[in-house]
Amino acid sequence: MKLHHLQYLVAVAEQGSVRAAAVTLGVSATAVSRALIELENAAGLALLERQAQGIELTAGGQALLVHARLALGQIDAATRTLAALRGQGRARLSIGVTPWVGQSILGPALEAFRRLRPDVQLDISEVLGTGYRPLRDGSVDVAIGLAPLPDTAAEFNEKRLFSYGSAVLCRHGHACGGARRIEELRGRDWLLSRDVDQFPAPLERLFTGDPGDTRAHVHFARSALVALALVRASDLLTICPWPLVEADWARGSVQALHLVDELPMHTTSLLTRRNSAASGVVREFIDCFVATIATARAAPDPVLRRVFATLEPPLAPSVQGSTPDAGAPASGPESG
Repeated sequence: MKLHHLQYLVAVAEQGSVRAAAVTLGVSATAVSRALIELENAAGLALLERQAQGIELTAGGQALLVHARLALGQIDAATRTLAALRGQGRARLSIGVTPWVGQSILGPALEAFRRLRPDVQLDISEVLGTGYRPLRDGSVDVAIGLAPLPDTAAEFNEKRLFSYGSAVLCRHGHACGGARRIEELRGRDWLLSRDVDQFPAPLERLFTGDPGDTRAHVHFARSALVALALVRASDLLTICPWPLVEADWARGSVQALHLVDELPMHTTSLLTRRNSAASGVVREFIDCFVATIATARAAPDPVLRRVFATLEPPLAPSVQGSTPDAGAPASGPESG
């Protein structure tokens, strides 16, 4: 199994066909096909299914794809690190962040980090849900978002930061604006940012409906900004973290329902890949982020103070193993 085999597999998976992958790679389609055959021979099983509409990866191909992306990401990171040490190129930090963190804590944390490391190029993306594929495949160095599900938690080093509640949001003047019980929301149209099975009860039951109940109409928007814009302009309901409700771009533009029923709490965690050494750049960013948390409740920014007023200590200790900021002093509003 050679490096170009993995590069070609990733390209075919992303482009959906040998011809499109060849164009992206700048090689012939024959070279790509030959490399994929060599890769399947080395693997000892079929990795691809060739169909009329393109190429689909088998279960074996999907499993190898995860490792291929991670290996290529690590090689790219090593190349960039060495180039930076030679004084060539630029160090880079890729961060995946949940929307409410991006609208509050991330800004001052990055200001502190950029003062420390002005040479580092930042690449920031939004993460929703608990899948964390970009972190798992190496395209993201560190992620800040929902605590991972138990069946994937072992893949990450995790530091649990906060817990928070959620709110049901609607436009001003919505027919459900006066609702007080969750049951009143059955059968309504919903716009969610992550899959239904990632929501705990009673919310999952609310979306799917119990036998005999009217099934809710569930739609998805994989962007918090798009979701809020659509909720503001329609009769769709959505679920939103309370910290995001307090951010300037959401505050006042939509209505949070005052429900008697308490919605489940969620946990925000800081994650890096398990069994992958964190670079100095990643550790320096984590230090700046943790230091920002420690001072946020007394920050001069009223938005930051409002957001932190909605946060509580994390629901459970971190999973076993080293935490992303191992060696740094415990800090933040939850740990003193």
